[in-house]
Amino acid sequence: MSELSTSYFQLSLSTHPDKNPDDPNATQQFQKISEAYRVLLKHLDNNNDPDESNYDDDYVDEESLYDFYRCSSQAASKLLELLRHLSFSVFRHLFEMVMRGEEHTFYARTHIYKSQKEEESPEQHRTRIRRHLDEQKAGEERRRKERLQLKARREFEREQERCEAEERQKTKNSDKKAAAKAQRQKDIETMRKRLEVSQKLRSAIFAAARKGNGERVKQGIWEEDVDAAGGEVKDGCHDFVEIVPADPYETLLHIAARCGDHNVVKWLDGHGAEPEERDSAGLTAFHVALQCGNIPIVTYFFEEHPPTADTAKIYDLPSSTSLLSLAFESLQPELVWMILDKKLANKETMTSVWGRLVDESENLARKAPTKCLPEKTKQTGSVLAHQIK
Repeated sequence: MSELSTSYFQLSLSTHPDKNPDDPNATQQFQKISEAYRVLLKHLDNNNDPDESNYDDDYVDEESLYDFYRCSSQAASKLLELLRHLSFSVFRHLFEMVMRGEEHTFYARTHIYKSQKEEESPEQHRTRIRRHLDEQKAGEERRRKERLQLKARREFEREQERCEAEERQKTKNSDKKAAAKAQRQKDIETMRKRLEVSQKLRSAIFAAARKGNGERVKQGIWEEDVDAAGGEVKDGCHDFVEIVPADPYETLLHIAARCGDHNVVKWLDGHGAEPEERDSAGLTAFHVALQCGNIPIVTYFFEEHPPTADTAKIYDLPSSTSLLSLAFESLQPELVWMILDKKLANKETMTSVWGRLVDESENLARKAPTKCLPEKTKQTGSVLAHQIK
């Protein structure tokens, strides 16, 4: 078998039409060699199978035997053409098989049980054709349904995939929103804690300023970053104030001016405090110092912030009062003189304040004839009367 396969491979390779483009008979020769090899291969396979060789001769009819010998003679002619290229031993073996009639085994195996076809009537023919057409239509209908089912399944899968993608996107967006919300809440809590700590520290510094502890005020501003400007309660920090101040707009500069702490006023003025800021009554730190009679602080303001158009916000007052009135209330003749000297009071203001002093003196004389005005009031009035004259 192996020798036959090797010889056939070599012979078919040499006679292949692609190898012999100039030979017009190459295709026919190659086909003959292939058919001969097929017949030989089947003969050899049948010869090696003892079960297939045991057949019953009673089942062989005359027509079958005639076909067998006709095919055998044709195969023999093709075999001879192929065997010319094989070795002598192979040729002798195959030739002996043919002479002994062993090729009949192959033919009998393939044809002995072949039933003779019965001739069909026209009605049977039409029935067969009709059945064949029905089968074709049924097959086409089945394939059409299968295509529709496949299309529907693919559309369903695509729709399902799209829905899953949308759901994943929604979940992703929801997770992002939840994470952003949690982060914002965390930031708010962090900011609230910072504001709470900052406000408590600020309230402590204001409490120290009211007690006159200037060193603690300086330490809070310089080392702990407390803002020297603004009132005690910063915006958004009202929830963290334990004791609500009487005047939420009162600044550290106002407190130092009222306490008469000249050094703290000077230090605050150089470290972020704003002299223009006003309390709930509309007074600046200068007005508070003038009203309280703190001469050094008033002097400092006049020296460091001379009354000009640029510093008008420090000295201007609401129309209901005047600088001369505040100086007169302080009972410090020197402050009245300073206001008059800086020309911060006009003739009308001086007349108004002098009239109020006269009315106060007359009222006191009617109520208590034996009493008189305090000495400082008299001195202040003398300064004002001298300036009016």
